[in-house]
Amino acid sequence: MKTYNYTLQYIDNIPYLIPFGQGISDHIPSVLLNETSVMIWNAIQAYETEEEIIFHLIQTFQPDTENEKIELENDIKQFMNHLEMYNIFGNQSFHVLVPYKTKNITFHIAGISMLYVGLEALFSDDFIPFLSNNEKQPEITIYTSLTLPHFKSIGTILVRSDDITICENDNEYIFIMNTYQYVKECHLSKDGAKCILYHLDLQPADYKTAKEEVFHTIRFVFLYVAAQHDMFIIHSASILYKNKAWLFSASSGTGKSTHTSLWKNLYHTPCINGDLNLLAITKNHVEVRGIPWCGTSGISDNKTYPLGGIILLKQHPTDKIQPLTPAEKILYTMQRFISPAWNKEMVQKNLNAACFISKHAMITKLLCTKESSSAQLIHAEIDNYEEQ
Repeated sequence: MKTYNYTLQYIDNIPYLIPFGQGISDHIPSVLLNETSVMIWNAIQAYETEEEIIFHLIQTFQPDTENEKIELENDIKQFMNHLEMYNIFGNQSFHVLVPYKTKNITFHIAGISMLYVGLEALFSDDFIPFLSNNEKQPEITIYTSLTLPHFKSIGTILVRSDDITICENDNEYIFIMNTYQYVKECHLSKDGAKCILYHLDLQPADYKTAKEEVFHTIRFVFLYVAAQHDMFIIHSASILYKNKAWLFSASSGTGKSTHTSLWKNLYHTPCINGDLNLLAITKNHVEVRGIPWCGTSGISDNKTYPLGGIILLKQHPTDKIQPLTPAEKILYTMQRFISPAWNKEMVQKNLNAACFISKHAMITKLLCTKESSSAQLIHAEIDNYEEQ
């Protein structure tokens, strides 16, 4: 069984568990042991489960009667429970102190059922179109906690940026929000079933900013859970044309909004989402499903559309369609995903999704100006694709 924060040391022949690393930072105390608890500690290091530990120690001590065996089992469990108080097993992060007068709110995004448990004042209005009366078991429960975790969970750093640090340990992913004023951490179980947002104690004047921070933190959680359901989010603006969603993907500031505005002016096409689109992989096609996150555009909906294609935009002095090889279609599409790519397995999952998308949708690159001619050029290309 994996343990954290402590090492067994002898001081003048007296055994102690001595904290180190994060344990020092969390000010957790040393633990005095006796000979029996040393044997239990050694068994904890050698075996994976509580059942294996108890079985090994019963074989070691060989109790004479059934009552002695039960007493030994209780002593082992009591000692292990005592160790849990000091976060020795690293599982304290999912102990949550929810706020007084919490609100339970059920909502569904792209078919994923979610339950929010926390202050109603921190539940974003952007989730309102996704509210649901369906009382089926939520796939993920999101708690907001009044206090920061007593013990600070640590792990292997997967991603580190100015805005966020993402760590991983055996039980969870830990999001450390480096720039947020109120939401400081988010802990997500690896099965995606539970997450806790830890925020500072709040006054009513703090709610507006804290609500925005909660909204965007939930996005990180949703990205992970969505990928478990073969759904991937791509940085793009989308329009509805011929009853299909057409995505224009580019780096921020390249001209996604400009291009969708050209389409609206020329062809009266509504914008589906101004910044992010969710691609759902089904058995034989790809769907674009509505999500509330849309950057600063303020444009989103909760509907589902078949995907028509993805147009990769790049600013250029003239308007030109640049053909892509099959490999380029897959690679460039995957590079526009914002879905988690924290390890090799996640990258492979993203790559498989991009490969499937490339086989079931138009993918091309448009070198474009900001003039109407760019929209006219790709409009003709889409019409030609649809006729084939």
